[in-house]
Amino acid sequence: MTPVSNPSASEPELARASTATQSPEDVEVSNSVSRFFLRRRFIVDPKFQFSLVGHVLGLFGFCALVMGIVLFAPLLVRMHSPDLASDPVGIGAASALLHLHDYFWWALLGCGLVVVLASIRLSHRVAGPLVRVKRNLRSLIRGSVPQEFEPRRKDFMEQEVALLNDVTRSLRARISELQVRSRGLVDEAEACMTAAGRGDDLEPTLERLVRDAQDLCERLEEIEVR
Repeated sequence: MTPVSNPSASEPELARASTATQSPEDVEVSNSVSRFFLRRRFIVDPKFQFSLVGHVLGLFGFCALVMGIVLFAPLLVRMHSPDLASDPVGIGAASALLHLHDYFWWALLGCGLVVVLASIRLSHRVAGPLVRVKRNLRSLIRGSVPQEFEPRRKDFMEQEVALLNDVTRSLRARISELQVRSRGLVDEAEACMTAAGRGDDLEPTLERLVRDAQDLCERLEEIEVR
């Protein structure tokens, strides 16, 4: 019997139904392909990457100009002959000039395209981790401790990322300790209020509260503020 499709089914339901009918190997291949295309976003910091590509293209253009002068200028000089049609040197120079004119510009265009693509790929290996570093720094400015992250394979800035991760882990550990100590102070203060309401002796509880407050102050003083 031929199955009848449900026209009222939504697209997510159809996608889940399609995934459910796939084998685990097909699902893994589909996920790998999706991750591959998601990682193909090479322009993640346009200002930095386009600036780098512009500088590289400027250097490439200067080198191409020098190469063009070196190749074309001697041939043009040799072609300045009173009788070019009967001058073997002039004829050879003209032939060489036509040959260069036919192939030099295409070769230059191809090399320029390779330089642009290579520059974008190279800049992505810097801009990729740099964007995540800036994102984590903004989180710290807002008062939120971000999660550590690992740079992708072949990315640059490995030492800088490792240093930022160390800072994040250290800050998270210090904040967690201070939070535990502050909650302890609150609990002891509430215990003092309860004891005062019952008319109990507050001296032991107050001594413990003062001692814990001094420990908390010492831990805060260990954090250097420059």
